Amino acid sequence: MTGNMSPEDKIIEARVKALSKMPFYGSLFLHLRIKENTTCIPTAGVTPYGTMYYNPKFIEQLSVEEVQFVLAHEVLHICLLHLERFGNRNRTKCNIAADLAINNIISKDFKFPAIIDKRLMDKKYENMSMEEIYDKLPHPEECKMDCSKCPINNGKAIPSEYGQYKCKYGSFDKHITKEDMDKAQGKGSGKDKDSKDGKGGNGELRDLGLPDEVKDELEKNAPNWRKIMNDSLEVAKRIGNMPAGLERLVEDLVEPQLSWKEILAQFITRSIPFNFHWRKPSRKSISAGFYMPSVQKEEIDVCMVVDTSGSMSDIELRECMSEVLGLLRTFEQVKITLFSCDTQLSEASKISSEYDIQTTRLVGGGGTTYRPIFKLIKEHELDTKVLIYLGDMYAEFPSQSEVPVGLTTIFIVTKSGDINAIPDFFKYKVQLK
Repeated sequence: MTGNMSPEDKIIEARVKALSKMPFYGSLFLHLRIKENTTCIPTAGVTPYGTMYYNPKFIEQLSVEEVQFVLAHEVLHICLLHLERFGNRNRTKCNIAADLAINNIISKDFKFPAIIDKRLMDKKYENMSMEEIYDKLPHPEECKMDCSKCPINNGKAIPSEYGQYKCKYGSFDKHITKEDMDKAQGKGSGKDKDSKDGKGGNGELRDLGLPDEVKDELEKNAPNWRKIMNDSLEVAKRIGNMPAGLERLVEDLVEPQLSWKEILAQFITRSIPFNFHWRKPSRKSISAGFYMPSVQKEEIDVCMVVDTSGSMSDIELRECMSEVLGLLRTFEQVKITLFSCDTQLSEASKISSEYDIQTTRLVGGGGTTYRPIFKLIKEHELDTKVLIYLGDMYAEFPSQSEVPVGLTTIFIVTKSGDINAIPDFFKYKVQLK
């Protein structure tokens, strides 16, 4: 029956059926803007703002159930922010890691397309994030093997005009990142020879392997995917139809990113010791006609380290010190022990006022390692509960075993820093904007 359906009809039926059988995904599918493309897209592709491109020749070969798999694959790239998390990683390797991460999730609910390389759904990567899988894949540039014998490559290359992909193993779909979009909208380096104003004509888009339409797709016109995801999850929970592969990811998907000061505020609220005092009754209780003790909060010491390696510019160092000042102004109970560090820690400075900050001198300018402060806290058994590390993250990080048990670490990444470089076992990491 589906053999007589047009690609467009298959996509429509796949979306409609998902609404009744898989309402979580069905709701997400409705928010995709779906466009046909035969010039740049060999299978399907997606942008971070919610446009899915498809090649009709690819969809023709799929059943409606397999089309649902493709729709789920593309929409989860958006919801999991894969297209914003590539960072400075190898593009080919990231493409493969992102596909493996998603396929293991949706294969529990949808039919994997028969024409797609089965090695793009490997159970040994189940319950791993894109970054975790990336770290376990061999690096393409390190491979010296015959392609026909490669354990992650079936040796069949796809046509070069399809862009970035180097082997069929990474060719499930096309991942159009925010960096790609910036280039398409004239924000990248270099000007397009076919464009009169140098802001991204069709020649440049073809060079980038992008559909012409991405030039006009702007972030401000994108749906609010965080809200869509949250609403879809709530509906699925209410009717007891939660997708089997998403339980582990739900918290990360719907929990909005907090600023580092909000994270610290939560920790301080839980951790600052306090005493009750009857000598100064609570003003609120007096106004209500009865006496209750007031609460006197004690101080908490926070250890802060500023990266002063050679990769940190003067502007970035000023940004970091502004954050230190902002912390003092926000939390009067916080007392700061401040270090600077390149390959070695400076002497500690006690910071409790704006004057202390003005007289503090940061030293450094050499190489970069973030390990010394963790070693100091662990070896000397310092009573430090919170460590805030400010820097660009171009550094050597400690292993998980080197991090003291019970230490809450918050990494504050400069605007031009690489937040993706921080190991996954560190929970709190926020980039300055």
